[in-house]
Amino acid sequence: MDLKVKPNTVKNELPFEVKSHTFFRELHIYRCFAILLIIAAHSWSLTLFFYTDDFSIDPQLKLLHSVTETLFHDGTIIFALISGLLFSLILKNNSWRKFYVSKVKHVFLPYVLMTFIYTLIQWQVTMVGFYEISPDSWLGYLNAVMLNIPLGMGSFHLWYIPILLLLFVATPAINQLVEKKSFVVLGIIALAPVIASRVWPQFSWLTFVYFLGAYSIGIYAGANYQRSLDFIQRHTLFLLMIFLITSGFLIFFYQINFEKIAFVSVIESVFYLQKLALAGVLLNCIYKIEKCVPPWLDKIGNYSFSIYFIHPLLGILFVEWLKEQGMLSNNPWIVVLLGTVVFLYCLLASMLITTIVKKACGKYSRMVVGA
Repeated sequence: MDLKVKPNTVKNELPFEVKSHTFFRELHIYRCFAILLIIAAHSWSLTLFFYTDDFSIDPQLKLLHSVTETLFHDGTIIFALISGLLFSLILKNNSWRKFYVSKVKHVFLPYVLMTFIYTLIQWQVTMVGFYEISPDSWLGYLNAVMLNIPLGMGSFHLWYIPILLLLFVATPAINQLVEKKSFVVLGIIALAPVIASRVWPQFSWLTFVYFLGAYSIGIYAGANYQRSLDFIQRHTLFLLMIFLITSGFLIFFYQINFEKIAFVSVIESVFYLQKLALAGVLLNCIYKIEKCVPPWLDKIGNYSFSIYFIHPLLGILFVEWLKEQGMLSNNPWIVVLLGTVVFLYCLLASMLITTIVKKACGKYSRMVVGA
């Protein structure tokens, strides 16, 4: 997606210097860091879980799992927030028809294609979803695909796309609330995820409510971009403290196996606050160092949606190969090393595949891989 707007739509009226620019490069870089978090979460999780899912066998392994989950889990919250920002800063200038046609072409169509591919691989090659596909015929395979599409069950990461599509459906309502300055309702929506915890892996409306909070915050922040940046700059230290404190609690919760109080997943509630705080700190840092950021990070941001679709399969196949070679281990240092290797492989291979698809499909590539 080209992050372009009409010239001079962003004016500097506040102490925080906001450029009159036609290209929001910081959002490309922002998306880059968001997708890196997601790849990292999957890379170290795969490296750990392909060895064991019983972390009680080794306290060091359990601590490593606690730290990696705390740092990288729920990066999709930042993705949802960025989607809200993009709507207010750029897409809002288009008609609703153009907005939804774009989402069908560049989100829904590649998602359907990926669901066909992942379901086929799960049936014929290896397990990449939540349940084993063993139909007796191709008709059974098509039935499995039709079930996977609305539920996001084609693979362990595709659950987010039906939620994202629902966020797009809710966009006019959230935009109206922002325009009418309905702060009470917006506040309830933003805080609801503290109670309405996300559910994984199955589809749940609670998950929609969970991500609607971050998406709504993004729409509001984008509609008040200058004031939002100024607010973040003045409260960066406070946001950093929230991130560090919540991170400490999360590591502790993982160590003592604490997750829920009644129906509320406390650990997901804390993750919501942690990742929102991190999102604020990241945006402030990116805005300040934008000119020093190397151009290749822009490409990662531009390819982020395609990378999201592609990288899990690459990670699964690579870690399966590592397991066959007897290279997986419960040694924490080896896990860190292998997780890093898996991370780099998933990132670079996903970018290579995306580049090839873009060359082959030209302007239609976004309907194939989303980039």
